[in-house]
Amino acid sequence: MADRSLVVVNYRSAALCREAVASARAASEEPLEVVVVDNSCDESEAAALETVGADRLVIARSNLGYAGGANAGIAASAGATVIVSNPDVVFGAGSVDELAGSLGGGVALAGPRFSWDRSGEWLLPPAEIMTFRGELSRRLAARLASRAVRRSRRRFHARVGFWRETAPRRVGAVSGAVIAIDR
Repeated sequence: MADRSLVVVNYRSAALCREAVASARAASEEPLEVVVVDNSCDESEAAALETVGADRLVIARSNLGYAGGANAGIAASAGATVIVSNPDVVFGAGSVDELAGSLGGGVALAGPRFSWDRSGEWLLPPAEIMTFRGELSRRLAARLASRAVRRSRRRFHARVGFWRETAPRRVGAVSGAVIAIDR
């Protein structure tokens, strides 16, 4: 039995799911149990998912949404470490090991840094927590050019700082696209 599980929540993305599963298996030195949850409610999609290389396919009777699909997959998985993922994610070399290794010692949840491209040069901005203050700033920036410039500059500098990080660090939020969980 694998100590790590990957849960992929799928909605009409079987073609992408195959690469997510294959890349995750390649990114883990340890055996990886793979559970795919199909939220599509489509027999042809479920049939296509039979060939993506998953150990278990959970077919939802209705679209559970991402969180509901993740919960169904976690319930069907056995690993002490569970990585929940979108079907369009391509895992980089060693990334599953690195994510799993970041858990423990008081860390129960972790997420990766994301990029648009396979070489990892076009980094995506970090996830942000939606707060009252942040929403007020966004709305004021939409109405006042001077606020927009300051807000953009502040967000740019925060993102550059995040992108320059070379080691794991605490963040206010992680993207739901990939989440590692210590069960």
